Amino acid sequence: MPSIRQNNEHERIIRLSRLAMLIECEGSITIGMCPPTKTRNRPALRAYVGITNTAAEIIEEAKDTLISEGIGFIARPVRYGKSAGRKNRLDLNLQSFNRVVCVLTAVMPYLRSKRRQAEIVLEFVTSRQASPSKAPYSEREWQLVTEVRKLNGRMPGHKAITKANARLQATDRVLQPRTVEYFERYLAMCAELKAALKSAA
Repeated sequence: MPSIRQNNEHERIIRLSRLAMLIECEGSITIGMCPPTKTRNRPALRAYVGITNTAAEIIEEAKDTLISEGIGFIARPVRYGKSAGRKNRLDLNLQSFNRVVCVLTAVMPYLRSKRRQAEIVLEFVTSRQASPSKAPYSEREWQLVTEVRKLNGRMPGHKAITKANARLQATDRVLQPRTVEYFERYLAMCAELKAALKSAA
């Protein structure tokens, strides 16, 4: 007869495998690109794991599993479109290095379609944690950004690309070298993604 410990471990495996399924079917594993803002003058690359759905039960299940694993998260409702009658979209995300590492390590044995994305994001986090504070992003780290976004098959919107071009071409401001590199890398990545998506179509 299975012991209480064995039953608990079996239940944990079920919870984590279901969380992995939710991330693969309703979520994202990526490296976010955050441009400078009025309050933050340096751009940033951020590891990210998230789940989005309009069903509260799905998000609640994911939250319960994360809580049972002792992993923090951010959860909030976001209006899904402007049309009347549309349901609210519920977002659950993890962005800090420690949270991302914890959740990806926990679900890695159960990932299939997004396993490579998880490996890339973990490599990025390991690289940043081994770097001095505020160190510039390495060539490999920029490669990881492009690689994970190619796997996800997501092309940045036209508005974001237009804004990046405008920031680089503006003559009324002096951009820091790191900011210039960020926008140049961003635009180069967009061009590479566009070519990759076009060839795959």
